[in-house]
Amino acid sequence: MAKPYYEFFCPVKVIAGHAALEHIPFELATLGAKRPLIITDKGVRANNLLVPIEAAFESTDAVIGYIFDDVPPDSSVQTVRNAAKAYRDNNCDAIIAVGGGSVIDTSKATNILVTEGGDDLLKFSGAHNLPKPLKPFFVIPTTSGTGSE
Repeated sequence: MAKPYYEFFCPVKVIAGHAALEHIPFELATLGAKRPLIITDKGVRANNLLVPIEAAFESTDAVIGYIFDDVPPDSSVQTVRNAAKAYRDNNCDAIIAVGGGSVIDTSKATNILVTEGGDDLLKFSGAHNLPKPLKPFFVIPTTSGTGSE
């Protein structure tokens, strides 16, 4: 028997274009955040891909709380725990993922831990196990030609 009503709500805002990165501090402010944790990898950081993001914060009240650049190509639960610790230790209030799939997945998992508390990511597996609204989360994909952009 089909249900007479179905609803799906997935609040996602896509911002693209030449000045998109400049709007990050404003977008954070609309969500009540101004101290994000940037999660990335050593390659992104070494190639200066964070420079335009850092520049966007220079003339605002928002500050980058911390840059966690220890995400390996194949991340782990321990990496997620380490990123969550960095978030907590630096009083961050949002997450910005800058990178490819491993960085983005690590960031999503980190958001679960910092929102729900604790270090046991596996207890949140399955459906309907995240009762709290997640922290503000931004993704800046750096992959090219993979369909992730």
